[in-house]
Amino acid sequence: MHGDLAKGGAIRPSPLEAVRPPVQKKPTCCRLDLSESRYDPSPPALPYPWGRSACGAFNHQTGGSMRHVFMVLFVVCMLPGCVSTKTVKADVPALQAGGHQTVTVTRREAPSFSAMTAGKATFGLIGAAAMISAGNTIVRENQVEDPAIAIANGLGEALAGQLSVPVKLANGTLDASDAAGIRKQYPDGGLVLDVQTVNWSFVYFPTDWNNYRVIYSVKMRLVDTRSGKLLAEGFCARVPENTDDAPSYDQLVDNGAEGLKQRLKQSGEQCQQELKTQVLGLS
Repeated sequence: MHGDLAKGGAIRPSPLEAVRPPVQKKPTCCRLDLSESRYDPSPPALPYPWGRSACGAFNHQTGGSMRHVFMVLFVVCMLPGCVSTKTVKADVPALQAGGHQTVTVTRREAPSFSAMTAGKATFGLIGAAAMISAGNTIVRENQVEDPAIAIANGLGEALAGQLSVPVKLANGTLDASDAAGIRKQYPDGGLVLDVQTVNWSFVYFPTDWNNYRVIYSVKMRLVDTRSGKLLAEGFCARVPENTDDAPSYDQLVDNGAEGLKQRLKQSGEQCQQELKTQVLGLS
């Protein structure tokens, strides 16, 4: 059996999950450049370590099995983790002269959280379902908050302060996928700031199955509900490298998943600052 039952019903990886697979030839697999949020189904060519390129560690270490590479690609690509977002920077002087009356901050349902261990990756698509189930259980039982909430609040307050207008929280949850839908749902929202978590998950390193990275990505949009125009849009992703302080599974989920919460908070704060300066154009 892969993993032992831990407190809260979570499955802990067993020592068997830390056994390295046999070395195989380098595969042709997709290239992921998370900095530009693109999916490129071409042979791996970028000299990035694992994280910037999903095939990177396999290319340079040749230590992962094809099944495990496939499962990582599945988690990153098949979950809402690969989006196409062209950065549209806000025109701050135009916003200040626009006579906007309020900034409305939306809320969305958080996407599923994937907790990827080597043992689950062994079981293909069935394992992928188990990853999502385990991840959602960790989030639910430990009250892990979607970082998009804090990001949206911080950006909303900063923008409202810049424009000297009030900020309010939208009623209900937003499910629209474009500016027209946002305008329809909140016709009197003024400037609507929509911040949406795209992917949150943790995954073992392919050359270090005992330690994990916490991945987070988020998308932000600013819509003028008077005209229905998209005024700003941006994307931010955090995919940590394998460093000496990379956490183990236990360090992430023990003590009410405090380790996971801290790493998500850090990524959220970094993305908030990045979106504030590079997309909203605020100091």
